[in-house]
Amino acid sequence: MDPEFVLADTGALLDRLFRRAADYLDETPSREVEDAPALYTKVVGVTFNGRQDAVASLHPGDRLRLVREPANAHDPHAVRVVGPDGRDLGYLRAQLAGRLSPSIDVGARYHATVMAVTGGGDRTLGVNVFLERDDAGTPPADGVPVRTGGDARPRPSLQAVGGRPSLELNEGRPWPAATAAAFRAMAGGRSVVLALPPGCGWAAALAGAAALNLRDGSCVLLVAPLRRQVYHRTDQLRSRLARLGVRVLPVHGLQGLREREQVVAALRSGEVDVVVASAEVVDEDWVMMHADRISAVLIEAGSGACRIPQLADRPVCVVAAPAASGALERLCPGAEVVCDAPLRTGLRVVDRRGAPDRDAALEEVIGKDEKVVVYAAGREECVQLAQHLRGQGDGRTRRVGYLHGGLPARVRQIVAQAFREGRLDVLVATAALDEEALPSDVRDVLIASLPADRARFLEEFGGAGFGARPVTVTPLFGADEMAARRRALVGRAPDREVLAAIYRELRRWRGDAAWVWPDDGTWAHLSGALPDLPRSAVDGAMAIFEEAGLATREIVLGRSEVQLLPALRRDLGTSLRYREGRRERDAFEEFAQWALRASGFELLQAAAGQGGAS
Repeated sequence: MDPEFVLADTGALLDRLFRRAADYLDETPSREVEDAPALYTKVVGVTFNGRQDAVASLHPGDRLRLVREPANAHDPHAVRVVGPDGRDLGYLRAQLAGRLSPSIDVGARYHATVMAVTGGGDRTLGVNVFLERDDAGTPPADGVPVRTGGDARPRPSLQAVGGRPSLELNEGRPWPAATAAAFRAMAGGRSVVLALPPGCGWAAALAGAAALNLRDGSCVLLVAPLRRQVYHRTDQLRSRLARLGVRVLPVHGLQGLREREQVVAALRSGEVDVVVASAEVVDEDWVMMHADRISAVLIEAGSGACRIPQLADRPVCVVAAPAASGALERLCPGAEVVCDAPLRTGLRVVDRRGAPDRDAALEEVIGKDEKVVVYAAGREECVQLAQHLRGQGDGRTRRVGYLHGGLPARVRQIVAQAFREGRLDVLVATAALDEEALPSDVRDVLIASLPADRARFLEEFGGAGFGARPVTVTPLFGADEMAARRRALVGRAPDREVLAAIYRELRRWRGDAAWVWPDDGTWAHLSGALPDLPRSAVDGAMAIFEEAGLATREIVLGRSEVQLLPALRRDLGTSLRYREGRRERDAFEEFAQWALRASGFELLQAAAGQGGAS
């Protein structure tokens, strides 16, 4: 089965989206999986077709082969796992294969090592494996294209830019006058502040500015406020700059040390063209250590102050929301200020915050038979809402799709395209939706969950509300979400209270002795002692303890051997992960407190760019 046919045919696309929805619900960011240098996973399907005998013959340390199966009738993203003797062992789990296969298909290579054979006796045998991304030129696994020189993609076609970014970066439309003026300033070596409404050309402008400043042997630095924006802008730039062969890498404080070191190595060697870095990373003086490699600095303003790297003779482009001229000038002293500040006069707000029956409110809007986008906070909620809405209607068939960050990048592109072309009537989406892909004929925007921060709230409108026909915004979020959202944030980067609880319990349990993570026994002990602890918080705690000098870690086959050190008077603020997590929590709390208390009129003012959350 041709994967492109499955994605391009609306019926086949929707069937696949809902039939295989559970495969893509892992909350690990898609980009973190695709860029990770190593992964720990299990082989699935080991009980079929006599595979138990093949599994029984394995030993820890055995090397396995990975075979892509793009013609697999059940899953065009399938990756088969083959033993050293050539016998089939099973497959990578579908959600992992769905994320890795697009990278594999353009040249990434992985090799697998047996960690352990599990089960035995009355239990079915299983196999745990360690996947490592091979960027050093070792022989490829069967079915994986050979890469030469580390990366087979072409270098950016710098001459194609020619001082004016291609209109393809703006979906073939002419560049707005303000954006074109900003490009002319940068082409002349000058710095510029470009003021645009959030969601209305930011991504296109950043992609154009990046293309304009590509140089052989150097890279463009894009500074984004927080982890969410880092991944969002990375995906947008990769999509827009793909035709130029541009290599874009994200770096932020919630990554592991090894991932950040890989970005540094790529920058040093000239193997990256655009680095998207969080403001916390830039504040670490990380940029100045490699200043000679940077040809220009792009900055997405918002979510707190961001220090602009001062790089002599290299232009800076700050993209910001419209504001008073004095405020814009202060963003980058001495820069040329270009402003395009149209008002969203076509928006109206129907305030349904805290509605006792959110589903009924959703169904009421869906019943109007207009094109609708619904925003959800997480992947599971996104899918659940889409499944619910798909089953509604009085005999009509409303074509409902969903889009979240767990779907492979190519699938996300096709879903967004189907919505733009009118092949989908309702799209339920998370922040993974490219806000600039929203079609002009959307008539209802439903905000079913609290946005992550102020910037995201404004992004969700995209280009809606500038036309003659009104667009209705219906906020449906409520205070009952706060506990779950805080728990998710703590899971990524634990706060001081959670870190102290984990540290005390581990010291009480293990003392000075080393222990292993991830490990079911360790988790059983911690979850028993700290019942409300998210498992992901332990991952974050280990990284913070290491960065703050509270622990040492040695990674062996994807698991960490950890030894705690005496706490003494360690400063958690020395941990980049801790600081960035704290700022992410602060951004959410600041916005949530405003969004839950503001009047409907204040919400409308903010959405229209007239104050409030701007």
